This record gives sequence, C-alpha cells and structure tokens, in this order.
Amino acid sequence: MKNIVLAGFHAVGARLRMDPKSISAVYLDPERRDKRMREMREKLIAAGVRVMTADNRRLDGMAPDVPHQGIVAMAEEKQAQLEFDELLDLITDDTLILILDGVTDPRNFGACASPTPPASSAYSCRATVPPTCRPPPSRPPPALRKRCLSSR
Repeated sequence: MKNIVLAGFHAVGARLRMDPKSISAVYLDPERRDKRMREMREKLIAAGVRVMTADNRRLDGMAPDVPHQGIVAMAEEKQAQLEFDELLDLITDDTLILILDGVTDPRNFGACASPTPPASSAYSCRATVPPTCRPPPSRPPPALRKRCLSSR
C-alpha cells in the first residue's frame, strides 16, 4: 500500500481517531512545546504510533506548500469507500450529500469535510464530493477524498 503525507493537527488528528494503525510514523517539531503539541504527542503514544522528531526545515520538505504546524504523518493511502455511481444508487429522499464546488482553500475544504463535528458528519452527510475542476491547491487528506465524475 502506498504511503501519503498528512500535515497539520486536523489531518493527523482525524486519521488518528479514524484509523491509528494506518499511521506508520509521525514527525513532530521539537521546538513546539505548547499544550496542543504535548496532548497530540500523548494521544499518538497511547495509540501505539511511532513518534519521531524533525526540525522545521525537514517538515517543510516533507509537506511543501502546506501549513504543517509542526506535525507531519506518514500513513497508508485510503481508498474511497464508494464510487460515485454506487453512491447515486443509494440516494433516497433523506440522503444528504455535501458537494464542495468552488472551494479553493484547503482549510475550508477540511473544515467542511472533516469526519468530526461541526462539519459534514454532524449533519449525517452520506458523502462529501470534492471539487474536481478547481481543486484546492493542496490535495485534501485521503480520508476525505471521494471519487466523482466531472460534469464538464
């Protein structure tokens, strides 16, 4: 299975909650000693995830053009649970699908599609469909990616 890079507290934290065994290693900036970093380190260790240190320059190299906040994880790539046509077959009058067309900021995408409240999961969304024609500058975390058909 292919490894991918997850950068930032939200991306790493979401994967840690969802599937900690899929994380092969997390690299933390040793210069960050704040409460948020200490709590994340404790959660990672408690979950049995290998935690290593890496300076800011190395983290920048691992996650270029992404605000990593001093935390970068290597994790297994997750595949979409449903193909778009399979999703369409499951639609009922009560189905809620979040379609994010035109979202260009990766943080806005992450906030909308996060598997934790107050995002799409809080509204019982069946799926989140990311933009395909104008995706955010950096790819969203694999846990949030869904395959969809472009209408163009």
